[in-house]
Amino acid sequence: MPTRRNYRRSYRRNYPRHGSDVLCDNFRCKRGVRTALRELRHKKPWRGTIPERVANLQALHLALCEVYGLKTRLTIIPRDCDSGGSNYRPGEDRITLIGRLSVVTYLHEFAHALGRDEWGACRWSLNLFRRIFRRSFASCHFEGHMLIR
Repeated sequence: MPTRRNYRRSYRRNYPRHGSDVLCDNFRCKRGVRTALRELRHKKPWRGTIPERVANLQALHLALCEVYGLKTRLTIIPRDCDSGGSNYRPGEDRITLIGRLSVVTYLHEFAHALGRDEWGACRWSLNLFRRIFRRSFASCHFEGHMLIR
């Protein structure tokens, strides 16, 4: 994992050119991750009030932190804009989600908390989303490395 000093620079230059570059049919993840995401899927994370949707993402976060043995903090700032301002700050061990509540963005930032670079974070988040949220994934398209609804 890069040091805090060169974190931004190294993580930004390693994006895949296209999201499909990181998709794989034999993607594997740690036991418990798919279970946590299936529970989220059953809660319909795109429906409900903003506080309900925030609570669903926080429950997912707690479940994933337990699976990986992390104490990463999560701050969610819902706004009516895209989630491109979301980030992971390794010095604070904090994920901040800003904008629309996006499961893919959350998974991407959580992958950074696991120590993955941009390529690895895209690979981890997109493959998990594709596997668990098949219908939603099918209704999206790629713009570069980003999955857009």
